[in-house]
Amino acid sequence: ASGVGFQIALDVPERFDLLRDLCGGKPDFIVLTCHSTGFSPLALQRILEGRIRNKGRFHLGELSIPEQSGRLYPAGSNCIYVSERLSL
Repeated sequence: ASGVGFQIALDVPERFDLLRDLCGGKPDFIVLTCHSTGFSPLALQRILEGRIRNKGRFHLGELSIPEQSGRLYPAGSNCIYVSERLSL
């Protein structure tokens, strides 16, 4: 593939602004996953923190695929934001 592809640090904030508008400015939750090994869960949290206006909690994790041997193969990371309005 050639040309400019999707760039997480640039494209996610712009799309998040559209998502936030769709949710009336205050989303109850957001699940952001990244299947590129170049972005840690903390990096995803920082992207969301720069855009979320209401208080809430962040849950960070890594994505993995189990191998037949039982070992885990790294497959990216995730950041889940939950508004304080929700009780989980």
